[in-house]
Amino acid sequence: MKCTNCHKKLENEAVWCTRCGMPVDRSRQVMIGGVRISFPVWVVLITLFCAFMILWLPRTIH
Repeated sequence: MKCTNCHKKLENEAVWCTRCGMPVDRSRQVMIGGVRISFPVWVVLITLFCAFMILWLPRTIH
């Protein structure tokens, strides 16, 4: 995980950044199988999934 202010790599249990003192914001991150995924990554993944489903699902013309 990186600090949102100075981008220094942080320990997983860090509450504050040791470089700039900024509190660690964990609300924008999700754990999946022990891997943290940030909000922008979620947006990209959901967008790709939706685009794939739009192209893959059959279309019916009435």
